Amino acid sequence: MKNLFLLTLLLLLMGGFMYQLMYHRVPYQDPLELVASDCVLMVDWTDASASARDFFNSRFGRNLTSIDWPYVLDQLAVSADFRKRLEEKSAAVIDCFSSPLCKKIFASRVVFALLPAEQTTVSGRPETPLGQRVILVATLKSRLVLPALLSSMAWLKGKVRRLTYRGRTIKRLELASGGNVYFALIDGNLVASPGRSAIEQSIDLLLQHRVQEQTGLLTNQNYRELRKRYRGNDFFIYADIPRLTSFFHLSHFSQQSAGEAGSSQLSGVKQIALFHSTDSNTQRLITLVKLSPDQLTNEQKKLYSRRPVLNSRLPDIPSELVMYFWSNWLDLSGWWEEVVSSSGKSGRETTDKMSAWIRQKTGLEIDQFLSLFGQEFGINVTQIRTSGFFPVPSLCCFLELEEPAMVAGILEKGLSGLTLWRDTIDGVPVVSVMIAHGLMRPSYAVLDNYLLVADSRKQIEQLLAEKTSRLLDDELFKTVDTGMSKPANVHLFARTSLIVDSIKELVSWVGTVVAVRDGAAGKKSKILVDQVILPLLDGLKTFKAKSVRGYAGPGEVIFDAVVLTEPAN
Repeated sequence: MKNLFLLTLLLLLMGGFMYQLMYHRVPYQDPLELVASDCVLMVDWTDASASARDFFNSRFGRNLTSIDWPYVLDQLAVSADFRKRLEEKSAAVIDCFSSPLCKKIFASRVVFALLPAEQTTVSGRPETPLGQRVILVATLKSRLVLPALLSSMAWLKGKVRRLTYRGRTIKRLELASGGNVYFALIDGNLVASPGRSAIEQSIDLLLQHRVQEQTGLLTNQNYRELRKRYRGNDFFIYADIPRLTSFFHLSHFSQQSAGEAGSSQLSGVKQIALFHSTDSNTQRLITLVKLSPDQLTNEQKKLYSRRPVLNSRLPDIPSELVMYFWSNWLDLSGWWEEVVSSSGKSGRETTDKMSAWIRQKTGLEIDQFLSLFGQEFGINVTQIRTSGFFPVPSLCCFLELEEPAMVAGILEKGLSGLTLWRDTIDGVPVVSVMIAHGLMRPSYAVLDNYLLVADSRKQIEQLLAEKTSRLLDDELFKTVDTGMSKPANVHLFARTSLIVDSIKELVSWVGTVVAVRDGAAGKKSKILVDQVILPLLDGLKTFKAKSVRGYAGPGEVIFDAVVLTEPAN
């Protein structure tokens, strides 16, 4: 009797343990726990449906949908077969994603992820097609969504098969055109992928979650550190750059090894995170780049270790401009060393000629000449003139100087044979070169330890005259200001709508040139320009202004951008 009691107690304990293991687990919290911790790329979207609605309600979205595509395809003489397939596919996709069901799915949190390539074969090719490593996880409010979704995808003309994996049901949609799409419901989440292994991996993570507090991407320390830095109410993007580089190398398989493919300019980047948020008519995008100092080039190490500084020229910048850029990442000497070291035989001949020319004009070796300049430089675009044959920007550049007096002397010597006009603006000497009987007056001035160079005297005057209105007082600038009065390495401000007008003029000019050279091609280019490109460019005027502030920190670089958009109708 005693042995029977002990046996019964043992069976009850084992049964309780199995129940605990099979049915009880830590409460589910995040769909990212169903995404592999070593994922290559991930997009976490709070409400993709609302974002799509806002996009199509914007000027750009309205212009895009108002294009008469059948007319454009007719005029471009697109083949009937290609056009038919294009129209059928696009209509089917639009019908699917505009359906109430898809809107309901994407109105909740949706995660898109690119999983790493599976083990490769002896030849180096991946065993599974890389397209099958894409996965979608959408949080659902009803278990009835999956059957309804499969019914709504009848346009794919496929058959639905039921599979099982570790006691879980997987639906396979066999496409008539070839290939499969797999679906599964996992703890109230719709998981979909072109590859079965991706779905099975999510089921494995679910089972792990029964005995672990967290699984999946939430266990990735790099991701967790980046995610907690900022918060966005729209979408978040995470990319593991070394894995992403290897992934795309495999997708374009060649004799080059994945390690060699990663030795590009991105080789020093570990991860990138993008945080996007919206507020009224402004959008904010923060990009955080994590670096691997030991994999950076010497030039990259020098630049990214340069501390942020206050932009001393910012208070002098006039408000009457189209675009303004400033940075303290200028390193002419380092750039020249890179050019020389990477030059071949023909390139070395060019660098030798350039060195000889600098020596002749200045009496200095080229490294001595470049050392006269400091770390800061900037560009003002005060206007883009469109009254001529093609758009021409009015530029004003400034460079930090290490030896202002020596640079001024070199300029005086170099311009000695030209007709010059000298005057002063608020006590600062300004020199103008008289070209075409004074119709053109490129000018320069040395202010403190900065060289100002402009294509007209007026721009120098705007910088120096006290009566000029300043950018810091401009209301549009204040709306998109990302903290430009704080230390930084990069500043950018642009009146986007004005730049778009100039690009439209440039596109029209290119179309005219094509028409002059080839009448038949010109006719097609006119259709493309007038019916597609110009409307889309006009749609970009929905973005009124933009500012960016970039700054480096220990092992990272951050870019903080704000965009002002016009109110949606």
